[in-house]
Amino acid sequence: MISLKNIHKSFNDKEILKGIDLTVQDGTTTVIIGPSGSGKSTLLRCINLLETPEIGEVTINQVGYNAKHLKKKDYLDVRQATAFVFQNYGLFENKTILENVSIGLSVVQKKTKQEAHRIAQEALEKVGLYDKKDQYPRQLSGGQQQRVAIARALALHPQVILFDEPTSALDPELVGEVLKVIKEISDEHTTMIIVTHEMEFANQIGDQIVFMEDGQIVEEGSAKDIFETPKKERTKKFLARYRDNYII
Repeated sequence: MISLKNIHKSFNDKEILKGIDLTVQDGTTTVIIGPSGSGKSTLLRCINLLETPEIGEVTINQVGYNAKHLKKKDYLDVRQATAFVFQNYGLFENKTILENVSIGLSVVQKKTKQEAHRIAQEALEKVGLYDKKDQYPRQLSGGQQQRVAIARALALHPQVILFDEPTSALDPELVGEVLKVIKEISDEHTTMIIVTHEMEFANQIGDQIVFMEDGQIVEEGSAKDIFETPKKERTKKFLARYRDNYII
C-alpha cells in the first residue's frame, strides 16, 4: 500500500501542494486528473523525492520518509521502490534501446551485463519493441520512445510506476499505442499512479480517480463514481468540458 499524509510543497513562497492525503492499494491504478497548474505532477514527483516536500510522510509498503527527518538512505529506498515515466521520455540519445532499458539494472541494481540485457529484452518484448533493441532513440517515433521508457520502468520491477502525463508530448496519432501498453500493464495489476489529461483513458483504466485543483484533492472515488455521479460542483464543471470526448 502507498500512503501520502499531509504533503505540503512550495516554490518561491507559492504553495503548490496544500496538505495532500492519499492512499493507493497494491495492484491498482490511480489516475490523477485536474486542470493545469493544480499540482498533479508536483505530487507525483514528491512521491519519489524528485521534489522534496516541506511537510509530509510517504510510505511505499515497507519504505518511505518523513519530510522533516529526511536521510540519504530515504532517497535511495524510495527511488528503488519506484519507477518514473516522464513526459519527454528521458532516454539517452547516445545509447541503444537495449542499453537504455538495461542501464538502471546494471548501475542501480548491480546486475551483470548479461542478466541486465536478458531482463531488458523481456521488457522490450512486452511493449512490442524487441526488434528495435539495437537502434537509437533518434531512429524511433515519439510513441516508440515512450514505450521504451515504459519498458525501462518495467525492467526495474518497482513496487509502483509513476506516469507523468505520458502522452502529452506525442502527436495525436501516436497516443493510442502508448495508452494500449499502459492498459496492458494495468490489466496485470501492476501498481500505478498516472497523471493524465486523457479523460476517456482515465475512465477506462482507473481503479481510483483523484480530481485535484489548486494544490488540493477536491474529490476521489471509483471511475464510475467520478465520471458518472461526481458529488462536487467543481468536479462536475471540469468533466463537463470532456463530455463529448470520453465514453461512460
